[in-house]
Amino acid sequence: MATERPSAEPLPGDWLPVSGKRVYLVESGPKDPGTPAIVLLHGIPTSSYLWRNVQRPLSGKFRVLAPDLLGLGKSEQGAGLDVSLRANAAMVSELLRLKGIERAHVVAHDIGGGVAQILAADHRERVAKLAVMDIVAFKEDWPVPVIKLLSAPVLGDILAVFPSGPNLKFNMRRAIFHKERLAGEVWRNYHVFFKTYAGRAGFARFIRAMDNEDVDDALRRWTGHAKSDPIPTLILWGKHDPFLPPAIAEKLRAIIPGASVELIEDASHFIQEDVPDVIADRLGAFFST
Repeated sequence: MATERPSAEPLPGDWLPVSGKRVYLVESGPKDPGTPAIVLLHGIPTSSYLWRNVQRPLSGKFRVLAPDLLGLGKSEQGAGLDVSLRANAAMVSELLRLKGIERAHVVAHDIGGGVAQILAADHRERVAKLAVMDIVAFKEDWPVPVIKLLSAPVLGDILAVFPSGPNLKFNMRRAIFHKERLAGEVWRNYHVFFKTYAGRAGFARFIRAMDNEDVDDALRRWTGHAKSDPIPTLILWGKHDPFLPPAIAEKLRAIIPGASVELIEDASHFIQEDVPDVIADRLGAFFST
């Protein structure tokens, strides 16, 4: 299924202090108290930029917040900063409080799924509905081989020293069905965070802080709570994801009460680049019912 070529233009954002840390936030849509809110959580090696063409259509009906996770994108980085998934889940909960939003729909992709699982387990009161797509969910499926290499103490340090453009582009192209879309301004907006040593070192610190035991524990606690207090859950998955295959979506459906699964045609891991209009349509329908 062919879709219109996505826009490369980023949505405007700004920094705000959240628990003393600088968080970059792209916010759009109506801000009146009656408007339902959506939080979009990216993974690696991306930022809130990944959501731009999903966020635009959702903003007509919803208040949409797309933060850069701590340690990634334009949000605060640096040695000594806690960029763990738990720290990022706490950041999202506090961000909602600062914005006066009691509960929000949460959408998560890739390692953002780990943040969402911790939110659902530890900050259940914040989550109205949950949509996940191509997420890190089970410890036996994560980290994938390329992340194992990058998270190795010595090799990760070496790779941080050298420009990572070719390796980054090779792996991102593997994870996009419409490969021609990772070009021009789109590629530059992803690559910009890896052009400096500080950016590469920050990414290495982030992936070393990811704990698949944390993700697995949160998944067990969230799905355990869901038996008595279910969170309506939608699972969308790129049919051609080479890193996190669609079988993971079926494993999730088996343990999440009432969850529905849709495999997305002509889409790989970065389904926001492949079929943003389809994703926005599915999310809008799910959060409107």
